[in-house]
Amino acid sequence: MRKKLLTLVLVGGLSGIFLFSGYFFNQETAVVAGENIADTKVLDENLAKIEQGTIEIVVRKGWTLEEIAQGVGMKLKELMRLNDLRDDNIYPGQVLFAMPYTAFDKVLISWYGPGFHGKRMANGEIFNMYDATICAHKWLPFGTRVRLIRMDTEESIEVVVQDRGPYVANRHFDLSYGAARLLNMVEKGVVLCKVEVIGPSR
Repeated sequence: MRKKLLTLVLVGGLSGIFLFSGYFFNQETAVVAGENIADTKVLDENLAKIEQGTIEIVVRKGWTLEEIAQGVGMKLKELMRLNDLRDDNIYPGQVLFAMPYTAFDKVLISWYGPGFHGKRMANGEIFNMYDATICAHKWLPFGTRVRLIRMDTEESIEVVVQDRGPYVANRHFDLSYGAARLLNMVEKGVVLCKVEVIGPSR
């Protein structure tokens, strides 16, 4: 009987030691992990930036990091730092964080209409050239709301990214004919605008 009791005490004692050790190890690991995150501050910085209007871009075949940075108004180094990239190698399907138009916010805007009216846009909907809410952008996600302010007249318009383009060098947005009319830029064709990315469409 004494032998059995002694065995139970030993087993119980060892179990307690293992449980205690496991608890201590887990606590220590949690503290170390917390210190690592605090030291690098990468997670906290990225979360803070996301709250400040960061968007996600899904990389497609043939895209380069440099042209994505140029296309959303960021410096290449800033885009790399935001995504913790050591080089500019990217692959199709990769999701990148971007903070659009932080490097420069004054860009060329053009418009399109007659040749595309009634055709399907990149988001799958039919293009209506008279719809003053439509704009095209090569990189910004569909549904992104943008305010464009003409530098010469201070006239402004709020539009939603629903199509892809423009595909002319140095131009960042293509407005529908209706939007261009509201911005009084139909005759001029191309104007310089200040860009304010507001957020997702309501």
